[in-house]
Amino acid sequence: MAEDYFNQNWYIEKTGGGYYYTIRNIRSNTCMDLAGDVGANGGTVKGWEANNTNAQNWYIEGNDQTGYSIVNVGTGTVLDLENSRADNGAPIWGWRSNGRANQLWFFERRSRSTAEVHTILTASQPQAFQTYPTDRLFVIVPPGAVDAVWKSQGLAPGKWRAESFDCDDFTFQMKGAICRWAYDNLRAPVGHLFGVMFGFYINDKNEHIVHAYNWTLNQDMTAITYFEPQDGQVSTTSEYTAYFGVF
Repeated sequence: MAEDYFNQNWYIEKTGGGYYYTIRNIRSNTCMDLAGDVGANGGTVKGWEANNTNAQNWYIEGNDQTGYSIVNVGTGTVLDLENSRADNGAPIWGWRSNGRANQLWFFERRSRSTAEVHTILTASQPQAFQTYPTDRLFVIVPPGAVDAVWKSQGLAPGKWRAESFDCDDFTFQMKGAICRWAYDNLRAPVGHLFGVMFGFYINDKNEHIVHAYNWTLNQDMTAITYFEPQDGQVSTTSEYTAYFGVF
């Protein structure tokens, strides 16, 4: 299922005066927890409801070139992938630091801040969006989830009816359905990015043709992706010049 993607995504938040971190799963909002604060090799690491104990507090030490150690504050043991196994289901546990590769981790950022989203938007649609005061992180809804939500809504071209159910109605219904999906599947304190945009183009009769559609960012979170809720199509370019948008 598309929502399973977020089983492997984490919200890392400074705590303890900024000296260490909690690591929450995006989907469940449970914290990475060293069960029982056990300092022996093989201590069980699991997801657990936040409880403000050192079993859920971690130091992160290292760099982007050689990798990072993730060190439990309570025990000093580090996250360890058993014998560097590459098979699904290999245990991750607490272990005394030994400097080996199975105790080193890399981080790939999978979110953007409000300011970063605004910068990406204004690079291609400078007139459409105002600056927002909200300081929030946003994640991207996987394409498979967007497609599944769209199919579940029964949004097909035959549903269009002028002044009764036209382009803006398609767009807001899709926006609301994605919000419902995110509410059900993403429990960590992050936002999801799936907005509404209004645009126009001038045809060969010098008429302004207006349209509403959805938008998000591409999977590497560097550019706008457009979603047409009337047919479920995704594109990286738009024939419309945006004049208003929200997210």
